[in-house]
Amino acid sequence: MARDDAAISEICEPLKPAQGDGIAGPKALTSQVLAERLRAAEPLLRKLAPSLLAIFSVTVAAGFTLQILTHRAESLADSATEIEMISLAIQPELTASFASSKPDPVKIAQHLQRITPKSKVEQGVQIFVTDEQARIIASLPLDSAMGELLSTHFGQSQPMTVLAENAGVSAIVLPNGAKALAMARRIGPNGAMSITVQPVSQALQRWRERSWSMGMLLLLCLLVTGGMALAFFWQSWRVKKADDAYERMQARMNTALSRGRCGLWDWDIARGSLHWSDSMYEMLGYQRNSEFLAFGEINALIHPEDEDLYTLAQRLAADHETTVDHSFRLMSAQGEWVWLRARAQLILDRQENRLHLVGIAVDMSDQRRLEAENETANLRLREAIEAFGESFVLWDADNRMVMCNSRFQKLH
Repeated sequence: MARDDAAISEICEPLKPAQGDGIAGPKALTSQVLAERLRAAEPLLRKLAPSLLAIFSVTVAAGFTLQILTHRAESLADSATEIEMISLAIQPELTASFASSKPDPVKIAQHLQRITPKSKVEQGVQIFVTDEQARIIASLPLDSAMGELLSTHFGQSQPMTVLAENAGVSAIVLPNGAKALAMARRIGPNGAMSITVQPVSQALQRWRERSWSMGMLLLLCLLVTGGMALAFFWQSWRVKKADDAYERMQARMNTALSRGRCGLWDWDIARGSLHWSDSMYEMLGYQRNSEFLAFGEINALIHPEDEDLYTLAQRLAADHETTVDHSFRLMSAQGEWVWLRARAQLILDRQENRLHLVGIAVDMSDQRRLEAENETANLRLREAIEAFGESFVLWDADNRMVMCNSRFQKLH
C-alpha cells in the first residue's frame, strides 16, 4: 500500500498546482516559453548569421589593411631616422677631410665604410660625397657612380641639393623612376656635400616580409571563416530540407487526422503540460495560441460527470497501468459537449527522464448519438410490441428467438 501511495504521489504531485490554472488562455512553463521564442527567432538568426560572418570578415580585412599601412608608415619613418643618423655620424670627419687643400677620396671611402653599419649597406643604404663642382668623388658601396655629376645621378632641381640638411630627409624620384629617401649635408665651405640615400623598395623589405606573414594569417582566418560559412549554409540547407520534409509529413498527417476526426495528445505528466495536434484544435473549434496547454485548462473543459485527468493519473499510478482506453466529454468552442475516446501509452522520455502519456483521441459523438437513437428506437419498438393485443414473437434466420411480448411469455 505504501508503494502504491508513493507511485500515485510521484505521478500526480506535479499536477496539483496546475489544477488552478483556469481557462483564461493557453499558458506554458518558462522553459517552454523560451523554447517557443527561440524557435520563432530561428529564421531571423539564420538570416543574421551570414551577415555577422560577412561583417567579421570585412572587419578583419579592414583591420589588417589598416595595420599594414601603419607598419609601412612606421618602417619609412624608421628608415628616415636611420638615414639622418648615418648622415650625421659621417659629417664630422668628412668636414675635416675637406678642410685641407685637397681631400683624399680613398680615405673618405674608408671612413664611410668604417662608420656605416654593414647591415645598412645590405639594406640598400648608399652614400655619395661630392666636391665643389658637384662631382661624385667617393661613395659607398665603392666605385658606385664614381666621377658622375650629382645631377646625372639624382636628376635636376632636387630640393636636397639646394637646401641640404635644412630639407631633412626627403622623398625623391631617381632618374630610373625608383622612389628613394635621401638626405644631403654640406661638408665643405665651397659646396661639397654628402648624400645618404636608401631606395624605398629596400627600406620596406622587412615590412614586406612582415606583411607576408600577416597576410598568411589573414588568409588562414578568412579560410576558417569561409569554412564556417560553408558549413553553416550546408547545415542550413540540410535543416531546411528536413523542415520541409517534416512540414509535408505534418500536413499529410494533419489531413489524415482531420478526415478521421481525431487528434494526437502528448501529456508531459511531470510538467503538467499537454501538446495537441492541429486536428485536435480543429475538431474542438479552438485556435492555437501556444505550443503547449496547461493541465488545468484541459481539466476545466472535461464534463463534471466524467473522470478528469487528475483522477486518470491517480488510477494509472494505483493500478500500475501503462495503457489508457478512456471515454470522456470535452467542451467545444461552440459550447457543445464532444465525446472523445482516448487511447494512449505511458512512456518514459529517457532524454528528459520524464513520463509522457502519448496517444490519440477520436471523436465518437456521432457514434454516441447513433447509440442513443438506436436505444430510443428499441425502446419505442418494445413499447409498441408490448401494446399489441396478441402474443408476438420474432425469430431470426437460425430459428432463434429475438424478441417477444409479455402475452407470448404468459401463453408459453
